[in-house]
Amino acid sequence: MTNASVKYKEIRFLIEENHTDMYVRCEAQGDCPLGVQGWHFKCFPGQDSIEILLWKAFGPQNEESPIMWPQKSPDPIPRRG
Repeated sequence: MTNASVKYKEIRFLIEENHTDMYVRCEAQGDCPLGVQGWHFKCFPGQDSIEILLWKAFGPQNEESPIMWPQKSPDPIPRRG
């Protein structure tokens, strides 16, 4: 896995009253394990701002790397018109 890397393609948030769901679509590159490819999901407490969630997922501490989250796709975005 020395040639492995991940590209984050899309981030979605579902903001509810008591929690925020964060979805991250990862694209595996090189020798990544199979489970890296696709959507990853995590539920965060509602008091955390989007800025804090992004810091937790992608900041220098990388407290909660999205590739370690369970895989789950977000619901499709409804089309208008």
